Amino acid sequence: MNAITIALIVFGCVFGGALVFRRILPMHHLGSDSQDTVKLGMGLVGTMAALVLGLLVGSAKGSYGAQVCQPKPRRSPWCSNPWAAPPDNSARTTWAT
Repeated sequence: MNAITIALIVFGCVFGGALVFRRILPMHHLGSDSQDTVKLGMGLVGTMAALVLGLLVGSAKGSYGAQVCQPKPRRSPWCSNPWAAPPDNSARTTWAT
């Protein structure tokens, strides 16, 4: 099944269930207090899902950045210090003239 078929099945189940339960449920379950409670619960679920997805993306970005963007060591032909002058001091004589 492709994504559109699955989306249509979910859409049909959600709205079909809403129509069926609207007729089956007693009236006191359809009041404004119940609707407010459902809205609050769905807001909480949405907020928690956004928080979890944000943490997941942040963790993946940090892990990827740590693996790919590691600083590469600079190699100097003179010594282990990349800021050291050449052994024959040619850089000093070049700047002194």
